[in-house]
Amino acid sequence: MKYYTIDFTGVVDLSDFYQRIIKGLEFPDWCGESLDAIWDMLTEYIETPAHITVIDGISLTSIMTDKYKVLKEIFDRAVKWYAKYDEKLIFIYK
Repeated sequence: MKYYTIDFTGVVDLSDFYQRIIKGLEFPDWCGESLDAIWDMLTEYIETPAHITVIDGISLTSIMTDKYKVLKEIFDRAVKWYAKYDEKLIFIYK
């Protein structure tokens, strides 16, 4: 199983928010800074089975909080998407 960590501690802006996801999930530098790009990479690039720990999402500012809610929905959708292929994707929120 591959282990990843996305740490949102001290995120300062939206670009930083996306860069934490990209670096935490070991996506290539050319990954776009959008939720659509994160979905594409999550379903095509990530090594599975995977255990992903998400740290400090609750401390994000209001603009990023909205993005974080959608990001969690994307993560939930990815878990179901991988399950169709008998692959395991686990998210832990701390």
